[in-house]
Amino acid sequence: MHFLCSSHQRYKLEFNLIDVLPVAKNPEGYGIYKPRANHNFKSGDDMILYMELAGFKYVRDGKFFEAGLKADMQIKDTSAKVLGAREGFITQNMRSRVPVREFF
Repeated sequence: MHFLCSSHQRYKLEFNLIDVLPVAKNPEGYGIYKPRANHNFKSGDDMILYMELAGFKYVRDGKFFEAGLKADMQIKDTSAKVLGAREGFITQNMRSRVPVREFF
């Protein structure tokens, strides 16, 4: 898999992906996940990914902190041919009174 990631356009901030891996069920929190037995998916299988991010920043809006995340996804074969793609695979905005450290 190849991920093209950027923070939400409003924030125009940089961040890094530390780890991306398929998991068997929805993660319960940072580092709390059940790894998927393999990386093979059949048509119609759900794809649940666990991702660790680093370096994302917040925009202060009065008493609130805001952060946004948008990721597009491309699935490629071993010769880099794109087999499928989805823009906005992940789109999430957070607004909180304290800096949020996890996206779910």
